[in-house]
Amino acid sequence: MTEALLARAHSRLRRRLREEREHADAASRRMQELESERSALMSKVSGRCFKHLETAASAVVDRASDLAGAVQAEGSALEATRLMEAAERASATGRELASRQAESLESLTSELFCSPEILRQGPMELWNPSAAEWGEKHFVLTRSGFLHWFDSPEDVSGSDALNLWRCSIEAGEPPIFSLHEGGHGVWFAGGSRPRVVALKAADVDDCCEWVIAIREEISCRSSS
Repeated sequence: MTEALLARAHSRLRRRLREEREHADAASRRMQELESERSALMSKVSGRCFKHLETAASAVVDRASDLAGAVQAEGSALEATRLMEAAERASATGRELASRQAESLESLTSELFCSPEILRQGPMELWNPSAAEWGEKHFVLTRSGFLHWFDSPEDVSGSDALNLWRCSIEAGEPPIFSLHEGGHGVWFAGGSRPRVVALKAADVDDCCEWVIAIREEISCRSSS
């Protein structure tokens, strides 16, 4: 009787142990499945988070680029505005200087052509050997013994002159006459040939008046 009870109890114990092992095995398998699912879910969540972070970072970079472009554009616009302001100031200064220069030139021209030192002035034509043509100039004969000529009374930039002390005059067929620079035995440095300046007055009377005035100045320079 006792052995039978022990056998049944041992059998129940073995069955319980087997059931426990089966339950433990099932629980272990379930835990492995859950762990696999958890790992897959974590990987999926991590991937989505990384993707969201990457998208957000890209948006931040794009926004930063936009902001940098806006700042650069604003800086360029500001620099362009400053350059335009500087150009306007320079232009205004240039106009003011040009106006002052024009006033000074007009004043000097007025003083030059109204000076009591002028013996005679007026237009004549000057022969240009290189172009083989006559060109009208404005001539001024001064008491100091110089014959100046300019492009016009308003434009004194293109000027030239003869020192009459170094010149001799040669009358041609009126109204043409010529001045030879290097007269009275005066030669230029280096032994170069004297310059010949051919002039043509407006008419015969004007030519005679110019020749007389220039001869008198040459005579005064020679006798002094």
